[in-house]
Amino acid sequence: MNPEIEKLIDLALADGEITDKERSVILKKAEKLGEDLDEVDMIIESKVHKSQPRKKKVEDLNLCPSCGEVISGLSKTCICGYVINSNDFKNSRSLEESVETLENLIVKIRTYGRGSSKSELEGLISQIEKEVRYVNTRYGGNSDIQKLIKNLEEFSETHISKILNYKKRKTLFFRGLYSILLIISGVFIYYKITHETTEEKFKREVTEKYQNSINAFKETKSFQKDSIRFSNIYDFTLSNTITRQKNNDSLMKALSDFDVNNPTPFRFYVLSVLSKDNGDYVNAKKYIDSCLVLFPNFAPIYLSKSRLVNIEFEEKLSYLEKSIELDNNKKRYLFNRALIYTENKDYKKALNYIRTYNQFYKNNYNSHSYEMTILFLMNMNSFACEKFNSLKRDFNNEYQKEPESIKKLIEQTCKL
Repeated sequence: MNPEIEKLIDLALADGEITDKERSVILKKAEKLGEDLDEVDMIIESKVHKSQPRKKKVEDLNLCPSCGEVISGLSKTCICGYVINSNDFKNSRSLEESVETLENLIVKIRTYGRGSSKSELEGLISQIEKEVRYVNTRYGGNSDIQKLIKNLEEFSETHISKILNYKKRKTLFFRGLYSILLIISGVFIYYKITHETTEEKFKREVTEKYQNSINAFKETKSFQKDSIRFSNIYDFTLSNTITRQKNNDSLMKALSDFDVNNPTPFRFYVLSVLSKDNGDYVNAKKYIDSCLVLFPNFAPIYLSKSRLVNIEFEEKLSYLEKSIELDNNKKRYLFNRALIYTENKDYKKALNYIRTYNQFYKNNYNSHSYEMTILFLMNMNSFACEKFNSLKRDFNNEYQKEPESIKKLIEQTCKL
């Protein structure tokens, strides 16, 4: 059909209908353009029919979502009292759509397992109840719908109940477990608060035994005298880490003559050294630990602990480092560092420390002799023999006091 005729028809239908006058104008124009007038008239009738609103069928009647009664198109309130929203009719579904929705819910229930959260299951139950109410309201008389609803309700009740019961048992189990753990934790905390460990008991007993007398003794002049006397002994100890028998006898005599009745840190140090020298390492450790409880900043007691034979290298080194940290004169511990590294067979570090020590203490025969010993241990015999010759030259008197067996061994080695 000619586009001009179509345009005229559309313009005439703009208000929803075509008047006789408008129809006459359209037909005259069609005749002028050579169109078939009967065909044009049929097209007009078709377009007029399409433009008119469709009458509702019986199944499209507005039904109350609450009770299912037919609602008048003009009324907004059902006889049951339900207030109608315009969306209630607009969003209503057909019978086929409702059946499909119910079937999808059955499939959805099957996918829910024990891992589903409680909120997910509660949401699904609400969705099922809502859908059943809706379908019953609109299509309650349909036997297929009723059968489907019954199937859905029975299946959902059985399957979801199993999951919820499992979750309930699981919750009760974990609550019981939590309660047991809470009780155990409470008992453990109570035990920790009220029960003393062996170490805690030892510290308490030492403190109770000595603390009051220590505080009183610090105010006396004897404490100052003990401090000066111990300082001299300790200097002798550090400078003779590796001692000849004569030096060791002198040290033990000085320690034995020390007054160990007064409750001072010096008392515990002296008793620990004397016990260790007698091979009593149990009491040696006891004296050291007692001193650490009462005098935790007493540098010499950490040195004494580093010399215990039944502890590992790392532990020995840590105690020695603590002595150095607490003592103002750091360099006098280099000899002891060399000794510990030699025991650990780290001769390179031992040699470095003893040589540094010898630069500060040039007149110490024992430390220079120990440097020679380390060189022999490293199989550096030529350097050891050079050190031996310097010992004979610079420390001849001290060297002559060495046992003949040692002098003979060194001299034979160096002649090679």
